Amino acid sequence: MTQKSIWRILIITSLLIGWGHAYSFAQNKPKKGAYVPDKSPEEEEEELQEKVKEETKKPDKPLTKRQGYKFMRKRDKRKEGEYKEHHERIQQEETYKRMKKSKKKAEMRNTRKKPNKIRKLLLKM
Repeated sequence: MTQKSIWRILIITSLLIGWGHAYSFAQNKPKKGAYVPDKSPEEEEEELQEKVKEETKKPDKPLTKRQGYKFMRKRDKRKEGEYKEHHERIQQEETYKRMKKSKKKAEMRNTRKKPNKIRKLLLKM
């Protein structure tokens, strides 16, 4: 091989590698095997808000009695579901707090030490 042919091969391969590298980072084209999320949390929240708006949106035409009752039942069921979720979460938090306090009291009883005044105050909180 001559020196010219070596230089030609080197230049051609470097050009091909550079072109391939630039092509792989083209805009709006994800790499193979790259994770592309479907929706961001903000988009999901917006869709949920739009869905609620559609449910609460009043139709243009006046409702018949049956449609009005159906709309009211749907709205009431949604509100009940939200209230139940909220209530269950609060109940779980209260139960956890109560269990934590009773555990501390049991530990104090089992060690048979007289609880100091600071600990008594903390238990009352």
